[in-house]
Amino acid sequence: YQNLDTRTVEGHDIGIYYSLDTKLGDWDFTARGTFYDKYEQEAGGAAALLIEAGNSGLLPPGYFPEGFDDLIRQDGNQSTKYNFRLGWRKDAWGANVSAFYISSFIQTSLTLTDGTRWVIPSMTTYNANIDYRFDLWKSDTRLRFGINNFTNERAPLADRYFSYFGDAHTDYGRYFYLDLRMGF
Repeated sequence: YQNLDTRTVEGHDIGIYYSLDTKLGDWDFTARGTFYDKYEQEAGGAAALLIEAGNSGLLPPGYFPEGFDDLIRQDGNQSTKYNFRLGWRKDAWGANVSAFYISSFIQTSLTLTDGTRWVIPSMTTYNANIDYRFDLWKSDTRLRFGINNFTNERAPLADRYFSYFGDAHTDYGRYFYLDLRMGF
């Protein structure tokens, strides 16, 4: 493998952070978004030579590299992603709720009978946890119980291994965890 191609990625990130201290506890809100304006790859080195050979007819179609030009919204390169988090803490107790969104994109390797490309729909997952902090054996200890993907959202269907686009999604479904952290 040679990494001789030129990739240009442009966009902007936006973040909003807000904290509020009340008698009911301390609240933290975070919202972050990434917006891609440009995601392009230009062939270089050996890939450029192979593409040139294919365009001249020296190589038959399908035997030269693909995946160049504008790649935004193609094959796992979503144009937008967001995450939100609301956290609460009062004395030894804490809780968090979060959401993660990935926008839709096109799977270029799959063409439908009407000539259109398969669209992998957007996906949003939600997580929640609650924790308690205490002193155990002279350590700062936190016991946390959480549920990731509590709405049991499954990865959108794709023509890939395990039937989803693993470069962009996970397909764990709902899962629970118990975490013990000790700091000495």
